[in-house]
Amino acid sequence: MTAAIHSISRTTRVCGPPGKRVSIHFQGCSLGCKGCFSEHTWDRSGGTRMPVDDVVRSALELYEDDYRGFTFSGGEPLQQIEALDLVYAELAAARPSATFWVYTGYPLDHTLVRNSVACMEAENVVAGRYDGPHRGEQLKFPSLGLEKGIMVRVGTARITAGGYPR
Repeated sequence: MTAAIHSISRTTRVCGPPGKRVSIHFQGCSLGCKGCFSEHTWDRSGGTRMPVDDVVRSALELYEDDYRGFTFSGGEPLQQIEALDLVYAELAAARPSATFWVYTGYPLDHTLVRNSVACMEAENVVAGRYDGPHRGEQLKFPSLGLEKGIMVRVGTARITAGGYPR
């Protein structure tokens, strides 16, 4: 299986909680959120088609001992749900202490969110349409130690500690 990938990179606070992370930006999004800061990832014909094993290998090569986890963003990762879930499963098996964040424009109650293993098992899911007014601001994220199911509203997006509330 392949995935359309925009980039795989080391990040600090750009996509997720404090601490060093590896971010995997999927290519392609049909949601078109107003004010999206990743419009360059919308084109489904852009990016690079990569076998899932190569995505995992590239992410693991960037991951260092002091890293806290992985962030999935886009584009829209859930528009490639099978590839997302395979990448998640392989990374989780390779780095069992890593935390996972998933950013999606779909609401928490959307079928894709509820059917994604990555979303169901991630420590945090930021879900909902990006509405633009928070662009350029540093968002305050909940502590990774919060109980599962606690949601904090950020514009029209929601941040869920512990993945999708059960």
